[in-house]
Amino acid sequence: MCDHPRDFATTWMYFFRQRPGERGFMLVAEATIFSRAADVTQTDMLWTSQGKEATMKCSQTKGATYYQMYWYQQKPGENMRQIVFTSVNIEPKFESDFKERFKVTKPDAASGTLTVENLEPADSGVYFCSVSEHRTAKGADADVTQTEIMWMKEGEEATMHCSHKKSGTYLQMYWYRQRPGENMRQIVFTFPNAKPDFEPDFRDSSRFGATKPDAKSGTLTVENLQPGDSGVYFALSVNTQ
Repeated sequence: MCDHPRDFATTWMYFFRQRPGERGFMLVAEATIFSRAADVTQTDMLWTSQGKEATMKCSQTKGATYYQMYWYQQKPGENMRQIVFTSVNIEPKFESDFKERFKVTKPDAASGTLTVENLEPADSGVYFCSVSEHRTAKGADADVTQTEIMWMKEGEEATMHCSHKKSGTYLQMYWYRQRPGENMRQIVFTFPNAKPDFEPDFRDSSRFGATKPDAKSGTLTVENLQPGDSGVYFALSVNTQ
């Protein structure tokens, strides 16, 4: 039997087995899409052993213009980090810390894979796949600092802060939410000195607010918290050049 003293916000529970003489660890993959829908399918969970290889698959049904694909890693207690940017018929662009043991494929607009070779315990974590429609922005970056975990009560107000240390060309900021058992959904797009552009499901609610005072910082506020607001929230900054 397993129980916990947390509130309604803690809704996921996993049970694992480790046999004598074996060392295993978990790779959890979550599906997300940086667009106006969540039509992305991805490998759910991998439980594997040190030294082996893990391949995660991602596919989308949005259309041929959604051919840009990003992979992210989030280790327990750490911020999300971008692993690689891929697109059809171009060389993958790995971040500096992921140039060894990590491989990707992008055979077409609708699909892609991420492989981690010679697995190590430090590889355990949540892996996110995202797809993006080709637009003016030429890149995305997840090397940001934001509020990590908040335990709040129903009816209270929660404000999440996000900042980055990239150049002043990273003007755009997106906020996303993923509730347990659901795909990631975009909440709002923000730009300095411009009105926040909320998605339809969040636009009609006066409980959501966002600020973008400058290129390197922003906030998301949820007022009058409800149980349905529980989930993972994260911000993404995008280069406009």
